[in-house]
Amino acid sequence: MRPFPRAFHVVRRSGNSVAPHPQHHPGFPHEHDGGDRAARSHGVHGGGAVSARLRGIAQQTEQIVAAGSYRTPDGREVPLAAAVGAA
Repeated sequence: MRPFPRAFHVVRRSGNSVAPHPQHHPGFPHEHDGGDRAARSHGVHGGGAVSARLRGIAQQTEQIVAAGSYRTPDGREVPLAAAVGAA
């Protein structure tokens, strides 16, 4: 005898029900339209300004990775391998 005979409805699906399913929410402010900009120009935090700031950070990060090192505010050069090893 099952402890809760009719308390839970079982849904049977074909395929892998645990695998992530694609989701599409039209006009959702954090979705991207495939271009460089978010789907809407102004979201909760101003949209354009936040995206431009994050794009700038991403470009700086790419430059640091390409160079293999970065400079601290006091002018010292820190190799990425040493920084990652210390972390």
